[in-house]
Amino acid sequence: MLNAQTDADAVVQRWERRTDVPLAALAVIFLIAYALPILDQQLPRSADTTCRIVNYVVWIAFGADYVTRLSLARRWRYFWTHLHDLAMVALPVLRPLRLLRLVMLLRVLNRRAVTGLHGRVISYVAGS
Repeated sequence: MLNAQTDADAVVQRWERRTDVPLAALAVIFLIAYALPILDQQLPRSADTTCRIVNYVVWIAFGADYVTRLSLARRWRYFWTHLHDLAMVALPVLRPLRLLRLVMLLRVLNRRAVTGLHGRVISYVAGS
């Protein structure tokens, strides 16, 4: 039982790593499509319709991602521990919070790169 949960967690984590950047990009696109009609009251009707369609497409993408992660996890615990993800799907204004995940990922990658660089510099200095 524990091994099956660990496998499911690994599958969900792989899915999240693969979709973090595309979903963050969709969050930025959503912000633009959401803000444009509000900021420009004289927006042409075609541009307003395009923004509305983009918002629906992003909503569907976020919903599909959530359903996929929920089905990959195959347990109710995931549902209860990831209510914030459900909120991002249900409340469009929260979708840009997806960018925070990308920022955290970039911070971790940067930390690893700096650590590796420090190690190389120390070994080069010690070697010379």
